[in-house]
Amino acid sequence: MKEKKFTAKKIALIALMAGLVFVGSLISFYIPVGIGTPTRIHLGNAFCLLSGIILGPLWGGFSAGLGSVFLDLTNPLYIAGAPITFIFKFLMGAMCGVVAKNDGKIGLSNKKNLIGGILGQLTYIVLYLGKTLLSLNILFGVPKEGAWTVVGTKAVASLVNAVFAVAISYALMIVINKSSYLRRQVDDVNNIAR
Repeated sequence: MKEKKFTAKKIALIALMAGLVFVGSLISFYIPVGIGTPTRIHLGNAFCLLSGIILGPLWGGFSAGLGSVFLDLTNPLYIAGAPITFIFKFLMGAMCGVVAKNDGKIGLSNKKNLIGGILGQLTYIVLYLGKTLLSLNILFGVPKEGAWTVVGTKAVASLVNAVFAVAISYALMIVINKSSYLRRQVDDVNNIAR
């Protein structure tokens, strides 16, 4: 008998991770940048990375994008950007998940988890800052100097977010891997035999 690949437990974990991304994104403070939407320091990216490490590239990226979109849909400042947010956060979680995969095992290598987190965050930062620059300069006609000033402010906040996100997701994955029960759950959800 063939084992089911997509179980109720996996659906529950995808939903749980999306919920953690949403709640982590709510825990934030805003930094006004003068032009466009404000930038934020928040915990959501840590759970986007953790989703990628625990669920792998496809479902981890999906959880990261879904949780982030829910936040965008609850805030009038961000509703219009919800589809782009989904894509960018999906790619962050997916990049992390691709790197964190280790010979069919997911999230077992601390080194790969750390590198995956860093590359996932860099992917997101490049996409986010590129979108900010293009939209301010091309769509809204902000002069290049003004657009670069906003991008600079957002870059600092993004780097602070990145450091916290990588550190938190890395630390949480160490805890998960040290607990035989939690590690078994991750393997079970991903249909990995021990």
